[in-house]
Amino acid sequence: MDPRPTAILIVLAFALSATPMALGDDPPTLEEMTERYVPRPVGVERDMTFFFGPYSIPPGQDRNQVTLDLPIHGGFITSIAPNLIDAQTGEEPSDLDMHIHHAHWFRMSNDPADEYYTLNLAWVFGTGEEKTQGSIHDRSDADPDGPRYGIYIPEAQPQALIFMLHNKLSTTQTAYILLDVTFTYGTEEEIAAADSCPDLQLTETCWAGADFNPLYGKLWGATFDVPRQALGDGTYVHPRDIDPADDALALGNHFEAPHDGIAIATAGHLHPNGREVVIANLGPEGSGCEADLDGDGYAGVTLLRSTKIERDPDAAPHSEEYQMGVSQFGWRAPIRAGDRITQFGVYQNDDYAAYEAMSYVGLYVDREQTPPELGTGGCDLSTLAPTLIDDPTGDPTLGVVNHGWHHDPLPLCNLQGMLPDKPDCHRPEATRPLGFETNVVHMSAFAYVPGDLALSGALGAPPRVQAGETLWFVNEDAGINVRHSATSCEWPCNGPYVGNYPQPDGAFSTGKLGNLDYIDGGLQGEDTYPAYGLDTSDHDPGKYAYYCLIHPWMRGAFEVV
Repeated sequence: MDPRPTAILIVLAFALSATPMALGDDPPTLEEMTERYVPRPVGVERDMTFFFGPYSIPPGQDRNQVTLDLPIHGGFITSIAPNLIDAQTGEEPSDLDMHIHHAHWFRMSNDPADEYYTLNLAWVFGTGEEKTQGSIHDRSDADPDGPRYGIYIPEAQPQALIFMLHNKLSTTQTAYILLDVTFTYGTEEEIAAADSCPDLQLTETCWAGADFNPLYGKLWGATFDVPRQALGDGTYVHPRDIDPADDALALGNHFEAPHDGIAIATAGHLHPNGREVVIANLGPEGSGCEADLDGDGYAGVTLLRSTKIERDPDAAPHSEEYQMGVSQFGWRAPIRAGDRITQFGVYQNDDYAAYEAMSYVGLYVDREQTPPELGTGGCDLSTLAPTLIDDPTGDPTLGVVNHGWHHDPLPLCNLQGMLPDKPDCHRPEATRPLGFETNVVHMSAFAYVPGDLALSGALGAPPRVQAGETLWFVNEDAGINVRHSATSCEWPCNGPYVGNYPQPDGAFSTGKLGNLDYIDGGLQGEDTYPAYGLDTSDHDPGKYAYYCLIHPWMRGAFEVV
C-alpha cells in the first residue's frame, strides 16, 4: 500500500521585525538600540549593529525567514558580519544546537545596472554556516593610492534579508540575528564634495573628500547531490562530473559579465565533505580562453581557489566547523563585458556521499576601473590572471581565513582512524529483540517508528522488510512544518552526533520529506510529499542504518530479509 498523503500547501509568511535585543543582564544602551537611525554628517564612517528578531524557531525547524528592511540613511557598507544569538543566554549557541544555515541580504531594485540574483533582487552580501564575513575597507587599505570601496545602499530602498535558521533541537528556541556593520554616510558624489565631518566622535572615521567607488555584487551557484564512488579517484567536481563526455557541461554554472571592471573580492561556499570552490574566468565566448591556460586542471584562468579551512585540519574535509578561504585584501582581477565567470565545486566522494551539497560564489566588481585589453590573439593569460597589488610575488589564487573561531571547538570522534585521540564514532551494538515485519516507518515526534535506536524493546529493533518490497518512510511531523530525511550511514551508526559524525555512506537518501520551504526548493519537487518509497530490490539481505540530515541525532535501522 502506498501511504503517501496529498501534498501540503503553505503560504510563505514574511517576518517584519527589527526589534532591539535584550541580552541577559546586560541590555544594550539607548545609543546602541538607536544608532542605525541617528543621522551623521556625510563622510562619517561608524560601526553599528543591526538587530533583527526575536525569531521563535519551533522544534527541529530549518526554514527560511524573510525580513524586510527600509534603510533610513543612504551610504556605503564597508564591512559586515552576521551572528546568531540565543535570546535566553545572550550568547552564540553551538552549531550542534542552532546556527545560521545561510544568510543573504538583497536590495530590491529596478536599476538595469544591477545584476539580479532572482526577480528584482540585487545581491548585497551573503554567508553560510561557515560564517564568512566581509571586510571591504581592508581591501581599500591595500591600495593607498586607489579609491575607497563600498556596497552602496540607497536611502529608503527596500531590502530583503533571508535567514535560514536551523534549530536542530526538539524544543523551541528563540534567537536574534545581529549584523555588525561598518557604514559610511553619503553618496559617492556627496562624500567626494565634502571637506570635513563636523562633530566627529572618537569611535568614528572621517572620509570627507575621499573617492568612493561602488561595488556591484553577483551571487551564483547550484545545489546538487554528490554520489559516492568508493573505487573512484576520491574527488567529485561539479558540474564537470555530471557528464564528463559533454564539454558544454564542463563549462556550466557560469554567468556572463555585463560590464567591464576590476573584481576586488570573492569567496566560495561549500557544505561538509567539500574541499574547495575553484573560481575561473573563461574569457568571452569564441575566444578560446576556456582552455586550461594556467595548467591547473580547470578550464580558463583560475581567479581563486576558495579552499575549505577546517578548525581541526585532521578532520578535513568532514567537519562541520570550518570557514571558506576568501580572496586576499590586495587581490584584484580584470573582468570584461562578455567574460564567462565560472566555478567548480570540489567534493570528497570515495568514503562518503553528500546530499543537498552546494557550490556558491559571491563576487564584487568595481565598474569604475578599466581592465587591460585582451591580447591580439583574443586570449591572453597575462591580462586574464588576478594579481596582488600589495604583494606582486605572492599567489593571488590562494584563499585565506577571514575571521577567528567563534566558540569552543565542536566535539569530534575518531572517524576512520583520522583522529586517534578522539573516542570511536561507533558504539558497541546493543542486543535487541526481533523486529516487526512491516513496510512502513513513521517519522513521528523526532523518532523513527519502528526502528529508532533510542527506543527500547521491539520498537527499537530494526523492522524487517521482504527483499524487493518497497519500504515507506512517512514524515508525520510535516504537520508541524518539520522536515526529516532517512539517509543511510555506515552500520551501526549509533554514536552521538558530533562535528564530524554521522556521515552519509551513499546507499540511499529520501531527501527532505515534507519540504514546504519554497526558497529551499520545496513545493516544486518530489520531496514536497511527506512520504518516500525505498525500493529494496538492490539491497542485499542484512541490516541498514540511517539518520536524519536535518536532525543528525535521530538514528534508525531496518533489516532486509
